[in-house]
Amino acid sequence: MNWNAIAGAAALLSAIGVAASVVYLARQIGQSMKLSRASQNRSIMESYEGFNSLILGSSDAVALLIQLENDDSELSRADYIRARHLAYRMMNLWTSAEFSYLNMQLGADEFAIYQLDVKNTIDQYPGLVPPLIENLRRYPAMKQFKVYKVLSERNLLN
Repeated sequence: MNWNAIAGAAALLSAIGVAASVVYLARQIGQSMKLSRASQNRSIMESYEGFNSLILGSSDAVALLIQLENDDSELSRADYIRARHLAYRMMNLWTSAEFSYLNMQLGADEFAIYQLDVKNTIDQYPGLVPPLIENLRRYPAMKQFKVYKVLSERNLLN
């Protein structure tokens, strides 16, 4: 019996076992990442659903949104405060999406949807821009987030 041949065969089998383990672990990590991304995206979507439920259940919220459809509407002090908190809520959603993207919990395509939501929200509710800008002035570090790029592109942050 040739001990060198046996040792060589054992080393080869060990190497194959290690390679198989690495492939298996890589697949497990990939599946785990997919599950994490899906879970995070679902969590953000649930925040949007909660936001939409709030609007659907409140005629006051709908009335405020109607006012915010015009950038020149005069808001009462109470409505302005509501609009500012609406802007905070939207900022939290968008920033959460960006943090998730930066932490690789959302893919680029998913994150692009949230970036588009910023643009669409501003286009649909231009009256929300002043409270958004006020909030960003209160939290200047948030201006660095990509989701606010549309505000910068329109020179609204200057």
